[in-house]
Amino acid sequence: MLRYFVSLCFALPIFLSSLISIYLIDYPAEFQFTPYFLIGISVCIFAFDILYKQRERKSSFSYQIPTQRTNSLLVLMGYSIISLCLLDLGIHGFVIFDPDPMAYFTFTKFESHLRHLSSLVWILAPVAFFIKGKTNRAVFLIAAIVFPILFLDRNRLLFSLFSIVSTLLLFDKFAKRRLVVLGLILAISVGGLFTFSILGKHRAKEAMIENLYLSKRSEQIRVMQLSVLSTVGACVLPPLIPVSEAFTKLSSASRLLALYISAPTFNLATLDSCSFRNSNLIKAQFVPQYPKVVIAEQIPLVSLYLNVATELLPFFTYGGWAASLVVLLATFFILLGLIQAVQNRFNIFLYLVFLRIAYCGLFFNFAPQLFTWSTLGFVVLMFVLSKLSAYLNQENNLFAGVLNAVERR
Repeated sequence: MLRYFVSLCFALPIFLSSLISIYLIDYPAEFQFTPYFLIGISVCIFAFDILYKQRERKSSFSYQIPTQRTNSLLVLMGYSIISLCLLDLGIHGFVIFDPDPMAYFTFTKFESHLRHLSSLVWILAPVAFFIKGKTNRAVFLIAAIVFPILFLDRNRLLFSLFSIVSTLLLFDKFAKRRLVVLGLILAISVGGLFTFSILGKHRAKEAMIENLYLSKRSEQIRVMQLSVLSTVGACVLPPLIPVSEAFTKLSSASRLLALYISAPTFNLATLDSCSFRNSNLIKAQFVPQYPKVVIAEQIPLVSLYLNVATELLPFFTYGGWAASLVVLLATFFILLGLIQAVQNRFNIFLYLVFLRIAYCGLFFNFAPQLFTWSTLGFVVLMFVLSKLSAYLNQENNLFAGVLNAVERR
């Protein structure tokens, strides 16, 4: 599994989502370069990954139990995150029970900062497989799944489930119980998709579905009551997303999911057809508290609801396809490098960085998540914790006396 992980987790999702987008949307001639470019790049990445040092890669990571002091640090980190989640719930409330469908993303400035910290709850899922104590493991796994549901955070829920599935698939310890692992993965996948769809319906309160309807005359998807401008600069926007006949034959329950998959590629193609450039987007990616770019006023997209355009959005609007190609290749080589690093010398904190990057790679064709200041902050945090763990494991550290006394107890 590990030998083909980059292809399965990065290249294949780009290939499939672009292919689905072509199947479900009738791309105008000036839009067609984008999906075919992404398909071509994903095929090249897949071929290179297959040929690149395949024999040197192990089939799985070697499972290692952390030292007592590292275990204590992980437990402390985990319960600190749980405390932040409880504080978040106490301040922001249980939005899952709020009748206002917009309550789940309405924050004060303090609540926004707190949510950035409590969103680290996904970390508890993989950490649970390495810490000691059945109670701690159970608490961490439950927290990693329950808190995202209470926050109505589907992205974080998927992150937790992805981390569990990846850990079960990638470590040699679990490979010995293949049938049990596959059964668990199947149960997690089915349960996760069901919960994802329920949360989506609860979050939207059917508002999005009501605002997206099929025109009987044109059989195309239209967005109602939106403040999207018909022109942005010199770019004239199409009033409709030109969905194909195959899309119209989907069930109403499937259409929204189909749009989630296909719209980001179409949106990127829209920007390409307009030769649109805006450096503010990339600044917002890397500068905390940078003023938000107002999509309806500054970016030529057909829909306010379907407003993502793959991980490439800020880089494409800054430097076109050249910058986009650099980002694609950088993501691929970062994943390869992390796999090699975790194989050579396992470190739980490095593994968490690997999971974060891998998850962003999996959803590369949906929304910008990888090259952001929050991801950079996460990498720095894991680096600091890794160094702290190494320091605490030294016998002559400043806290040696206290730690030894605690361990003897």
